[in-house]
Amino acid sequence: MTEIDILYEGASIWDDVEISSAVFISRADGQVGTCSFRIKDLGHTYTTDYLHAGGTLELYIDGVRQWDGWAIDVSQTWAFPADDTSDPTKTARYWEVAGYDRNLLFTKRVQYDQEFPANDAGFKMWPAGTSDQEAIEYALEHYVDLTGDGLSFYIQNIGTIDDDAEFKIGGVSQPMLTIFTDAQKMTGGVFFISPDRVLTYIGDTELTYWTTLCDTPGWYEEGETIGYRNVKIKLSIKDAATRAMVWGAGRGTDELAFAMYHNDEMIDSIGVWEWGDLFINAYKHGTVMKRARTYVEGSPAHRIGHGYEMPTVTCEIFVPGIRAGDVVWFENNLYGYAASLPVRMVEMTFPTKSAVMFALEMTLTVDEAWGAYDLWEVQDEYTEVIVIGDEPIITHCVWNFLDTFSRTWYSDDNLGVADNDRGETRTWYTPGGST
Repeated sequence: MTEIDILYEGASIWDDVEISSAVFISRADGQVGTCSFRIKDLGHTYTTDYLHAGGTLELYIDGVRQWDGWAIDVSQTWAFPADDTSDPTKTARYWEVAGYDRNLLFTKRVQYDQEFPANDAGFKMWPAGTSDQEAIEYALEHYVDLTGDGLSFYIQNIGTIDDDAEFKIGGVSQPMLTIFTDAQKMTGGVFFISPDRVLTYIGDTELTYWTTLCDTPGWYEEGETIGYRNVKIKLSIKDAATRAMVWGAGRGTDELAFAMYHNDEMIDSIGVWEWGDLFINAYKHGTVMKRARTYVEGSPAHRIGHGYEMPTVTCEIFVPGIRAGDVVWFENNLYGYAASLPVRMVEMTFPTKSAVMFALEMTLTVDEAWGAYDLWEVQDEYTEVIVIGDEPIITHCVWNFLDTFSRTWYSDDNLGVADNDRGETRTWYTPGGST
């Protein structure tokens, strides 16, 4: 028998809840979990002074908190469309409560520079190859005020957000959510605030759930697997792209850069499904090719792209303990399907006062296309110049173009020198001029 309790402001209200109306939903990836239930107030003991929007709500199953949040909407309602209320003391009152869990903080905490709030110049730029863990932990410490929320952190090192270009995550005035979605695009990380009030960011392949979900639970030694019912395994290509084409345009050249990437094996399997993109501020072929390839094949840190069938598994179990964000090994021997899948959603309902049904949704996420821009000034060498007649031919333009330079007039052949911020100066060249 399962022990269940719902606490409002720390006090149990489970005995007054209509169990048929109670639904608690938890979600991963920063999506807000919800709950709803009705309270039958036979003794008129609940008042608006006590039961109010903003009060804390908690669901405990076998002594473990499985849902944690706040009452968002509190409604006073009736049991029937019409009722005789001439004697209020003999008329039952009903309250409808709807709540959100603590994932709400992903959208209700805004990013800003904690030391200089008025600073809107942008956040820290990270060099290529920086780990997601380092960038996320820095952002949480410097850009988000979580004082008083009672959260601890568990941020895994899944991989690098970008191996080839500098990057930033988040931005001024954006919700905390964007810190994690920016990283997730290239790592596939799963993130959520657990019922234990731990802000969590983990990979989607390393198993975190204690056992296997299987359609033949007796297949393994007793106690090692959990059986499920009402299973559905869906493999979908609705968002598929087996061929990606990217056009790039930027200040580095007047011509468009173009790249096409296709997965021949998947084209033979599911056909040609195209995706196209005009990517501004990218003018190198290597950049647009990587963007096209990433869209089809996925990122180096994650490698799940749009060129593949995406699985979504739904089923129901009756064993407590599973949570949104857990990574589970799922097996179905009837169809020969097995995979490690993150639990994206858990819906908890109550068939009886001492039983809980967990409806699960498990799926993978697809990486976004690689999104770094080409930098206009990146080299750090002098320009090679060949002078033919009065006009130089620049064969390898490798200097930095800067807007800070000495405007001292030396001669008609030499207009001044540029400060390249490297403790040296470079001469500006003019046609026929000296070096």
